[in-house]
Amino acid sequence: MSRKNYIYRGDSILGVYPDDFERGHVPGRRGIRRVLCKKSDLQLIPEDERLRHLNKLYTDKELELRQGLLKTRQTVDGVKRKRRTATFNEASNIWLEEIKSTQSPKTHKTYKFTIDLYLDTVKNHRLSDFDRDKNISFFTALTKHKNKRTKEVIGPATQNQHMRQLQNFLNWAYDNEYLEKRFHLKKSKVPQKEMETFTQDEVDSLAKYLEEKFNEKNDPRITRQNKNLFRAFMLARHTLVRVGHIWALKLENIDLEKGFVHIKENEELGWKPKGMKWPNKPINKTLMNFLKEDLANRDASERYFLDKGNGKPWHSTSANLSKPMRAACNELGLSKSVKPFHWGIRATYITWLLNEGVPPVQVQHLADHSDLATTMKYFNTKQSSQKSAVDLLG
Repeated sequence: MSRKNYIYRGDSILGVYPDDFERGHVPGRRGIRRVLCKKSDLQLIPEDERLRHLNKLYTDKELELRQGLLKTRQTVDGVKRKRRTATFNEASNIWLEEIKSTQSPKTHKTYKFTIDLYLDTVKNHRLSDFDRDKNISFFTALTKHKNKRTKEVIGPATQNQHMRQLQNFLNWAYDNEYLEKRFHLKKSKVPQKEMETFTQDEVDSLAKYLEEKFNEKNDPRITRQNKNLFRAFMLARHTLVRVGHIWALKLENIDLEKGFVHIKENEELGWKPKGMKWPNKPINKTLMNFLKEDLANRDASERYFLDKGNGKPWHSTSANLSKPMRAACNELGLSKSVKPFHWGIRATYITWLLNEGVPPVQVQHLADHSDLATTMKYFNTKQSSQKSAVDLLG
């Protein structure tokens, strides 16, 4: 018996077949192995018939494998053909279902809006027919599209948001073999906006103002607002987490014993954290002291870090947290062009940490940015260059 075709394993005789019958055996590859019969069974056959019997078993099994592989290949080819003939609408619906199960409802909503806008302006077509002309058609439609609320044409930044989201869909379509080539979409030229942040003194004045309000005695609704606003500030200031993370944070995810705030998906609110690669945020000494005292005085019914007082989140959406913080900033005369949580606290302290010489990668991890380039976009270079110049003068 040929060693190439048969091997022994215990009482069994195995046929050895190539992974690909057209290519044949490849050195170093194990190939496909299938049991043909038992050695004990073979001994029941006359000796001069054994090899012919074994060859027949080998040939029959090879035919079975070939037919199986052919069927699998036909199925795969059929799926590929179906994908290559899918319409834009059919493919995008599959993609949106994936987004729905893996991303937040807000992300799914924004992607769906882009797809609906494309279908409304360019119309449905076979996805494989997508080309430069359809890219330009959608781009042109965006330059004329009006915001339903303001009735004004959307700006270049919003136009590019739609183009980026369409690009994400096309990248997915290429990766899943709906398209034979990648596309790089035309986008608007958006002037690079300089990151604007608060100064350290301005944030200190905001902290002092919020802390005074936190300790004031007032009617229950105002007291709850003041306390939750200072809580939100303290968490944003000392961990750099996004406002959505603060809004969705449950008290059970604050681990004082181990010294971490755990950022987790909140199924009750249908909220998922954005790209959390480092979801456990260390609690520093200042925040630890605040949390120990604050949590010790919480009502037993409270479940959220920003609680309404009855185990429900203080606000129905994370966007509503910015309104009272904006009001506090206005009260202090702070710049109205600085978004309180996004630029006012998060970007301010990213800039401060980088100015203080903290390695950029550590700041990236704390800010939970996917890449370092995103972290550097938060860096107020104007503040940095002025500080360096002043230090040299000193």
